[in-house]
This record gives sequence, structure tokens and C-alpha cells, in this order.
Amino acid sequence: HGRCKYVRVNCECNLPVGSMGKFLRILQFAVLAIFVIFVWPYVFIVSRDLLLHKGHHCIYDDELPERRNITFTNVTSASPAASLNCSLCANGQEKISTTGEGGHVTCADGKKDGSNRPRIALITVVILPKGNHFVTDHTQLRFGHIMENFVNKFKYAHRHNYDFVPIFWNFKDPDLPGAWAKVIAIQRHLPHYDWIWCTDVDAFVTNRHLSIEEHVLKHVPPDKAFVVARDCNHLNTGSFFIRNTPAAFRFLDAVYAQSRNTSLYHYDIWYEQSAIIHVFDHDIEGLTSILHLVPQQMINSYRINCGHMWQLHDFVVHFPGQDNKQGAWADLLREGGAALLEFLP
Repeated sequence: HGRCKYVRVNCECNLPVGSMGKFLRILQFAVLAIFVIFVWPYVFIVSRDLLLHKGHHCIYDDELPERRNITFTNVTSASPAASLNCSLCANGQEKISTTGEGGHVTCADGKKDGSNRPRIALITVVILPKGNHFVTDHTQLRFGHIMENFVNKFKYAHRHNYDFVPIFWNFKDPDLPGAWAKVIAIQRHLPHYDWIWCTDVDAFVTNRHLSIEEHVLKHVPPDKAFVVARDCNHLNTGSFFIRNTPAAFRFLDAVYAQSRNTSLYHYDIWYEQSAIIHVFDHDIEGLTSILHLVPQQMINSYRINCGHMWQLHDFVVHFPGQDNKQGAWADLLREGGAALLEFLP
């Protein structure tokens, strides 16, 4: 009886061992397949499109100050600790000096800008979620959507020889909405460019053939430094251009001075946009003179009925007020089909 029991135990133990080995092999194959299909494309995209080419990215890990008491003696000095952890020269060149000549940067190749063209950067700021873990809820911005947005802008910037600066900001201030980091990011980077085009992460380029110089800048008078469009509500800062001028830095400082003014109209949902509207509406420090309004279709088309509705050939599509932004972008791609693909970066 004992020997039979011993044999039965061996039989019962030997059978699962083979099954377990088969299960582990299947599990290993499944994990590998998931990595190849879902993870590797993002690794490849980030390494290729954000690191190996002329684009650069920045990760900031600090708190926004209560108030920025900065004296702007000239354009170049306007940015405290400007991008200390980022290379601001094209193609990874080392910055060797900064001059006061309009805030230009001299790079290792000895050129200021490489040409007489305006030096332009595209900037998008993403506030890292708590714990640096991106949400998976479809109504939130997911990591895949952010990377898709970054690649869209990088390809456009690379095509036209602009810099693309995606910024991940580890926001820590519990009392200040993260969107205010956009103002500080511009203050840090604007000294190194003639123009910055700042867009939210839910705005995509939809016409790669349009250059910023020809489509936007050539229509801007020389005394204007802030280019933005109106929607059905007021100014919308999901897509705007700002010029490197002393007045622009005074404007940024005036905007940030309102960062804790909770009495601003729609402060709790419009954030820095409320402050920008306030500065212009009340002509603080006479700064309304730098404002240049352009048609919404030029830089900030929507997919909702609040001004200009996006059409094929429009420069930008923006998804403000839409909960499922990734789904809205996917819907546009599906509806636009091959015709839209001809214009995407």
C-alpha cells in the first residue's frame, strides 16, 4: 500500500511538471509578443525621434516659485538658469557662449543661428502625474497619446529645420495648477530663440507643407510679440507664438504675477490663459500693444463648435474641452483617411 501511494505521488507530481513547463514557454512567448508589438515601438520612436536627431528634450524637477522677481536688463539675462540641463544648440552641439545680440546662442560650430532665418522652437510642456505614472483611463492623456503628439511635432520641426523641445515637468506645487509651468518653460527657453511656438499636448500639426515663416510670421508686424487666436470664448493659448523681445519677457512676468490670483475669470479651468487674458484686457503695463490676433483657422482649428471647425489643409487641429482626446485624434485620422495622410508630418 505504501509503494502504491509512493508511485501515485510520483505520477501526480510528474504530470504537472511537464504542463508547467509548457505554460511557462507560452507565457514567455506572450510577454515577448506584447513587448515587440506594444512596448518596442515607443522605445524606438523616443530614441530615434527625440534623441538621435536635432531635437532635444528636457526634464525639470522643481517647484514653481511664489513670485519671480527678475530684473530684465536685456533679453539674454531674462531667463534664470535657462536650460542648465539641456543642450540648446542644433544637432547636439555644445553651447560655448551667449551674447546680448537679440539673445542668440553661439554654438560649437561658431554660428549663431546657421543662417539669417529666424531661430524657431516648438515647445510642448507635459506635467508628469503624481508618482510619474501616466494614467490609463481613456478620458485622460495617456502615454501613447503624448508620444504620438511629440512625434507629430518632431517630424514637422525636423522637416522645416526648427527645434522641437518637449518638456516633462515633475510638478510639485500643491496649490498651483500645473499648466503654469508653461510660462516658466518659455521664460527659460525664449532667450535662445527668435520665436517660440507653444502648443498644448492635444494640438497636432495637420499640414506639414506650411512653414511658420510663410504661414504666420510674415504677417506679424515688427512691433508685435504675441500671436494668438480667439475662439468662441476668448483668447485660447493652446497654440500661440511669442517673439524674443524685452516686452515679451515683461509680458511673461506680468502673466506669472497673476498665478495665484484666484479671482481671475475661469482661473480654475483656464489657468495661465486666464492671466494672459487679464493682462491684455486690462492693458497691464501697456502690454496690449504687443498682441497680434490672427484668424483661428491659421493656428488653432477645433473639432468642436467653438469658432473655426477644422478642415483639410488647416495647419493645426486642437482638442480643447474634449474628454477623450486620443479618441478624438483617432476619429480625425479615420475620417480624414488618405487625403489627410498626404498632409501629416
